[in-house]
Amino acid sequence: MVINIMNVDKMVKVNNLAPVTSPLYMTENKQPDPNGLFSFQIFGYPGSRERRMRPAYIDLEDHYLVPQVYKTLISLNRSYAELITGEKMFIFDQKTKELRKLPDDADIPGMGTGLDYLYEYWGQIRFRDSESKKRNDKVEMLMSLSKDEAFMTKQFVIPAFLRDYNPNSRVPEINGMYKSIIMSVDTLRSIGKIGFSYNMTRSRLQMKIVEIYDYFMKLIKLKTGFLHQSLMSKNIDMGLRTTITAPSYMANSWKELPADFRHAAVPLTQCISTFTLFIQAYVTSWFNSMVGNSTNLVTYDQVTGKIERKELHKNWKEEYSPEKLVKIMELYIHTPESRFHPVCIKFADGKHYPFFFITDNKDITLDTGEINKDVLKTVRYFTWTDLFYIAAEDVCRDKHVQITRYPITGPHSEYFAGVNVRTTYTTQEMLIGNKLYEHYPKIDLSLPSNKIEEQFVDTLEIFSPYMGPMGADHDGDQTTNRGIWTLEGNRAAQKQINSVGNLISPDGKTARNLGDSAQHVMLNLLRDPDD
Repeated sequence: MVINIMNVDKMVKVNNLAPVTSPLYMTENKQPDPNGLFSFQIFGYPGSRERRMRPAYIDLEDHYLVPQVYKTLISLNRSYAELITGEKMFIFDQKTKELRKLPDDADIPGMGTGLDYLYEYWGQIRFRDSESKKRNDKVEMLMSLSKDEAFMTKQFVIPAFLRDYNPNSRVPEINGMYKSIIMSVDTLRSIGKIGFSYNMTRSRLQMKIVEIYDYFMKLIKLKTGFLHQSLMSKNIDMGLRTTITAPSYMANSWKELPADFRHAAVPLTQCISTFTLFIQAYVTSWFNSMVGNSTNLVTYDQVTGKIERKELHKNWKEEYSPEKLVKIMELYIHTPESRFHPVCIKFADGKHYPFFFITDNKDITLDTGEINKDVLKTVRYFTWTDLFYIAAEDVCRDKHVQITRYPITGPHSEYFAGVNVRTTYTTQEMLIGNKLYEHYPKIDLSLPSNKIEEQFVDTLEIFSPYMGPMGADHDGDQTTNRGIWTLEGNRAAQKQINSVGNLISPDGKTARNLGDSAQHVMLNLLRDPDD
């Protein structure tokens, strides 16, 4: 995001704004002063569009540094603070093109102090470069500004609606700042442009202008600011930020790649985040279908090999209420060690037992009713990875995500993609019921908890021809992903994927090309994976 310095003088002229000249809020008749900060004549009447939208200005009647320029100037050379206050005398050095501070007893022709002296030589002043890129960027910014850009003669006043007077509450702080500036201008008008008092009063006014700037910056920046609280920190439809992962080419066919032209390879954890309510509903339905109206279930102890029927706890469903399911999802996403935990249910004895197992679709009992011991050896309990993966596969089969790469520089900085769910790096075929899962997560219950995280793919993989137009590469770039929930939205996303606009740039050229992908392919083909 690029923010330019606002030219208040130009804005006042172009929009024909009215000046605020009175420091009084109200008249003796308890009405807003016609020339004051709550004036009906300047800002419009309460409830009107004008009062919401119409700004004004305070005429400073002289040149003052734009707050951003003031802060940058002082950060480069603190002695400029003494120049602005008039505490020290300075001389413009014609050789070095710098303003040089003089001793207290100096008496040199051409020396001066105060904002007027700084304004006189602005545009000729040079600032020293250094090895610091941060400092050099500041120098470049100051050197690029003309007098009209670096100095202001008017203070912008926001619309009255945003700071309006309410007799039943405290007057917003910003009004006091504006009032102080009006009073300082009046004081300067009365004392004239002579002496130390004049420079000190002007420097105080300069600091009040900076104070207003700091007031608004505090409202919008950092984690407590408006931008973060109202925009950046909000999960828009369960959105998230993720890192783009370089594609893997260890496949025999392009059909085996997890990301293609119409799909992105979205990690299971991100599917849970972006489609939370759908996953939540699926899991609730799954529990109800597995248990149904049963009051007891068969349990199997893998340690002892004991199989017995146990009575369910009467309140077993409370542990999987919508609120608690969300907490289980959050634990699964943020605590990889929990991903191989069993899906348990509470029984009447107060204990929890795994109540569903993976048997590769083989019956655990023979036709005679006896236990099939060969199958029993391969049984493992059902984990939350199993359940969330099955849920995500069902939920995401007709869903899309909107992938955005900031800053947005054109129509191809974002695109829509269907969802291919990714879980572990190693997968297998798994038949559950009548459905065959070709990329079922490989779950090894013998792994220590600190080795589980490295088994999972937790970053996004997108089809390579989408990378270039997004201005992205594989050096840690991130995207914002949002799930599309509605039927209409997913139909529109599918239509956009298949549209000409998804393939062609506004200039008529092909938007989708391999870019660096061909080089990545060659690297993976030629390198020795064991070296």
